[in-house]
Amino acid sequence: MTEHTPGPWALGRIDSAMSENFLKLAIGTKRREHAIAIIPVDDEESLPNARLIAAAPQMLNVLVKVAELLDAAIMNCDTDREQYKVVAQTVKEAIRKATTREGDIP
Repeated sequence: MTEHTPGPWALGRIDSAMSENFLKLAIGTKRREHAIAIIPVDDEESLPNARLIAAAPQMLNVLVKVAELLDAAIMNCDTDREQYKVVAQTVKEAIRKATTREGDIP
């Protein structure tokens, strides 16, 4: 998997005169943090999008665990495995998109 900055990521206000219209997405500790994105909050979608971005590392970790559980369920399942396979494929596709260069900007 491609390494990313581990979570938790957090949203916060920017310490400047223009901070009212922007949020920062930061990593690190309270003592020392690094802003990894500055997000304008200028429409009704901006804040929900920022929350989604901040939750990305945690969601990726959960998806990896779900994929492992689904693989185990498929191997040990006595019933119809197709429904598990479809969900497992969807989860793995999301993980692949988050951890490979496929989604990179050209």
